[in-house]
Amino acid sequence: YALKQGIFPLTFGGLWEADGTYIPGVRDCLVIAKDLKTGFVLGGAIGETEDEDVCATAYKEALSVARKNPKILRIDGGSALRSAAEKVFGKNVKIVINPRIGRMSQNQSIEAFFSNLEVFFKIRRGLHSKNHALTVLRGFIYHWNFVRPSQTFGGKTPAENAGLKYFRIWYPNPWVLLIPVSYTHLTL
Repeated sequence: YALKQGIFPLTFGGLWEADGTYIPGVRDCLVIAKDLKTGFVLGGAIGETEDEDVCATAYKEALSVARKNPKILRIDGGSALRSAAEKVFGKNVKIVINPRIGRMSQNQSIEAFFSNLEVFFKIRRGLHSKNHALTVLRGFIYHWNFVRPSQTFGGKTPAENAGLKYFRIWYPNPWVLLIPVSYTHLTL
């Protein structure tokens, strides 16, 4: 869902996280890249496994949204995450490995996203097809980036953190704007 720079001129930081999780009900893997300065989910991709191609697709989407490489990319040590990062971003990105400890990795920010996603799916009793999963995931990422205020960022949404000004003043119900302007985004 690449943002058009002219419509939403956003600014992102240089520290990103990337990780993958399996989607309940569909058994496909979702890989996302998230900016830690703003909390904004920059890109994502779905595939049968967390392989290099799926990771590269997520990174390319993140790159098209952020319009720049991260300075540092934190991952949990998955070889596909690492090799895709080297392939997409080149050697001028420092890759920091935060190994898993038990069920959770030390990438708390991205794990919080996945935890919220699991609750979101549990309420909806899972997903029934890959097409349905793509639609619901796209909606969840819009919700995460533009609608849901974050306690971590003082009640701002990740989009507001990235520089989208007056969004909630003009549109108290952000879904009213997101639905008509969704044509400005590519989908997962």
